[in-house]
Amino acid sequence: MRTVTPLLRRPAAPARAQLAFTSWLALGCLTACLADPAADGAEGDAPPPEFPEAPSLLSNLAENVVLTTYRQFETESANLQIATASYQLSLSVEDLETARAAWRTTMSVWQRAEVYQAGPAGASGHVKGGLDLRDEIYSWPLSNSCRVDQETLESAFADPASLALETINVRGLDAIEYLLFNETIEHTCPAGLTLDTTWPGRLSEIPQLRADYAAALTVEVAATATTLLAAWETSSGAFVDELRLAGRGSIVYPTTHSALNAVSDALFYLDTFAKDLKLAIPAGISDCTSGSCPEQLESLWATHSKENIVANLGGAQALFLGAPVGEDGYGFDDLLVSLDETELSETMSADLAETVAAANAIEEVTLKEALSVDQDSVVALHDALKDFTTNLKTQFVAVMELQLPQRAEGDND
Repeated sequence: MRTVTPLLRRPAAPARAQLAFTSWLALGCLTACLADPAADGAEGDAPPPEFPEAPSLLSNLAENVVLTTYRQFETESANLQIATASYQLSLSVEDLETARAAWRTTMSVWQRAEVYQAGPAGASGHVKGGLDLRDEIYSWPLSNSCRVDQETLESAFADPASLALETINVRGLDAIEYLLFNETIEHTCPAGLTLDTTWPGRLSEIPQLRADYAAALTVEVAATATTLLAAWETSSGAFVDELRLAGRGSIVYPTTHSALNAVSDALFYLDTFAKDLKLAIPAGISDCTSGSCPEQLESLWATHSKENIVANLGGAQALFLGAPVGEDGYGFDDLLVSLDETELSETMSADLAETVAAANAIEEVTLKEALSVDQDSVVALHDALKDFTTNLKTQFVAVMELQLPQRAEGDND
C-alpha cells in the first residue's frame, strides 16, 4: 500500500458540476441558493435598504465585468490546452516556452476572476448559488506538489473519469504550474515515502509523464471554464439574470441588498487572500517566524506571484469602479456618491490606485527577489492594500448596511 500525504476534500468534478448546474436550473436552486437571514436581516429586524441605483450596478457588473472576464478565461484556457498538447507531443524547449507563456496569460485572467467568487464559482454551502467551480480551476492555497508527484507516477490522469475523481490539490492551474515550470527532475515529497524507491527508477519517464499530466489537466480546466461560462450566460436560467433581476424575480437574491452583499463579499478576496496570505505571510508581517517567508509565496514555480496580485487588483478595480480603469461603468464608487458618500468613494478609489502603483513600484521582477533585496517595497504594497481593505470592512459595509463575510468578522487587522 502506498504512503501518501493527507488528502483534501474533493468538490464536484467538472462533469458533476455540470450536472449540479443543470439540477440547479431544474429545481430553482432550492438548496444551494436559500436566502441567508444574515444577509437580509433576521426576523424582527428592520428590512435592509433598497437603493434605486442597485439594479443598474448589478446589471453592469454581471454583464460587463464578470461575464467579460469569464469569456476571456474560456478563450485563454482553450489556448492553454492547445499549447500543452503541442508540448506533450514534442517535448521541445520551444513548445514548453509556448505552453508556459499560455499558462501565464491564462493565470492572469483567472486572477482577475478570483475576485468574482459570487454564484457558481463560489463554495457550495457558503456562497449562494455556489458550485465549487473556482476550486476545480485553481485550488491554492491547498496546492500540494508532493501529491502531484505521486499522481505523476500513478498516471491516473490518463483516464479522464479517474482524473475527475482526484482531489483538487492535484488538478487545476496550480498543478499545471508545477508540471510546466519545475526545472528539476526530482520529486518534492518528504523522505520516507515510497517515491524514494520508485522515483529513481523512472527518471527517464518523468518529462513525458509531466507533459502528459499537464495536457490532461488543461483539458479539464478548459471544460470547467466552459461550464462556468455556461452557468452565467445560458439563455434559460442564466446566473447573470440572478444579479440583473435581484429583488425582481431572482431565485437566489430576493432583494437587491442580498445581491449587493454577495458581490461585496467577493471583494473581500483582497483582504483574506491577497493581503493576508499572499503578502503578509511572505513579507514576515504575520504567521512567519523569520524575517520573511518567501517559501509561502503563491507562485513558487512560475514566480508569478507579483503578476497575480496585480491581476487581483485589476479585477477588484473593475468590480469597484464598474469597469476596468480608463473605461466607464456604473460601480460601487458611483453608488456611494448617490448615497452622499463622495469622500469615501474617492478615498477607496484612490487607495486601490495607490495599491496598484505600489505593486508597480517594486523594481524587482519577482516578489521572491523583492523579499530578498527590498522587502520594504513588499511591506509597502501590503500597507497600501490594507488602507483599502480597512475602509472596505468598516465604512463601506456600514454605509451600505452590509454584513461582513464570516472570516472578516473576526479579523482585526
